[in-house]
Amino acid sequence: MEQLFRKKIQELTEDLPNKSVVLAVSGGVDSMVLLEEWLKLPKELQAKKIVVCHVNHQLRQESDQEETMVVAECLRLGVPIRVAKWQHHSEFPGGLEAAAREFRYQFFAEVMEEIGASYLVTAHHADDQVETMLMKLIRGSSLEGVAGIKPSRNVKGGKLIRPLLSFSKKEIRQKALEKEIIFCEDDSNFTTDYQRNRMRWKIIPQLEEENPQVRRHFAEVSEQLFDVLTLEKEYLAQIAGQYITVDYEREKITIDTEKWCLQLTSALENRLLEYIFYTHMIQLDETISRKQLMYVKQFIHLSTAQATWHLSKNVILKKSYKEIVIKKSRTLSDSDLEQYTLNEFGIFSLSETEIVEITAGDSQLTDSWQVNISKDRLPLTLRHRQSGDKIQISNIPPKHQKINRFFINQKIPTEQRDKIWILSDKNEQILAILDYRKAVVLFNQSETDKITVSYKKVNRGVDNDQ
Repeated sequence: MEQLFRKKIQELTEDLPNKSVVLAVSGGVDSMVLLEEWLKLPKELQAKKIVVCHVNHQLRQESDQEETMVVAECLRLGVPIRVAKWQHHSEFPGGLEAAAREFRYQFFAEVMEEIGASYLVTAHHADDQVETMLMKLIRGSSLEGVAGIKPSRNVKGGKLIRPLLSFSKKEIRQKALEKEIIFCEDDSNFTTDYQRNRMRWKIIPQLEEENPQVRRHFAEVSEQLFDVLTLEKEYLAQIAGQYITVDYEREKITIDTEKWCLQLTSALENRLLEYIFYTHMIQLDETISRKQLMYVKQFIHLSTAQATWHLSKNVILKKSYKEIVIKKSRTLSDSDLEQYTLNEFGIFSLSETEIVEITAGDSQLTDSWQVNISKDRLPLTLRHRQSGDKIQISNIPPKHQKINRFFINQKIPTEQRDKIWILSDKNEQILAILDYRKAVVLFNQSETDKITVSYKKVNRGVDNDQ
């Protein structure tokens, strides 16, 4: 293990004796072996300065014990250590794992900046790679996501490297037992309540029965995919300028839709869109799901000359004849997301999993929930329920029902009721409960100037970077 570990360090780093390094150490067997192996590197591979970073997430009773163990071991080994405690909340809109990861990497970035570190080293291993690739395939992901964990990638202030990616969990544990390396066991790693653990304890063992070399083969596929993606990125970078212009100062991207639609095949459109968003929009602090990318593609091909789409609360797309401008939205705040005013045709993103379209013709949203209304009812308002809301359920005699009573009758859970969208017109008359009910008054109008409001829920693939 020592020789291969040294080889990986040589491949992943440059001029280590003149560089400072941050080691991420949780106290588990992987990171404790990483620390031990790093300290045994020969002089020519020893960094100028090493600092261990430990995060106490304060999510389990054992968290404080793990912190104490890591601190004590670093004192014994004479290695400087920085500790951060996560003062977390009870709610995590993007998920607990993502919130914890964001806190960790922010802490690592702060320490890297403090000591002027060039490298951040983590203990991801071969089993992590297989688990990640399987999870990305199951959940749905981009090609880069399916490729798994990169051996190295750029992070704020330096580079993240993973020298243990070539080693299995079994090899790492065996090393710890042989060398009597102290470590902590996280009991949550053994429960099958989490998808990653189900991959670890149920799926991968079955794959090993089919082929004991499954980890090596996954690693080879990952390497090949990253090679292909690197070549593709170089090609897309060369041609992107023919179709888009990027203005970082004004935080916008302009697409020449005429050239785009005439010259690009569907496959090249898909790959170029992904490149544009993952390369340029990340620099504008915005990420996008693959499902959203496909809706952007539909938006580019809209037959209407002018349209607007709020891709998210931060990004808006505006189509005007032969170009589309993608830019930071300066009109939508968090409070705006609770109430939209819609006064023009287009596709709008209500959330990461909900979109709505207003059109005078056929809807671009297949399998969507739709309601027809007269154009003179614009502008429309989309909001959540309010006290006293009523919807008309009959004309003769006129009869209304409280929306809260409708929710009760439909047995809609209380926590879900505040997320349902209410559509009302310029006179604040409620026209529909999106995805559930239309007001009866809508079916007794003689106007011929109709517009269609379409609502659709979309699935967002989870694509958390490692």
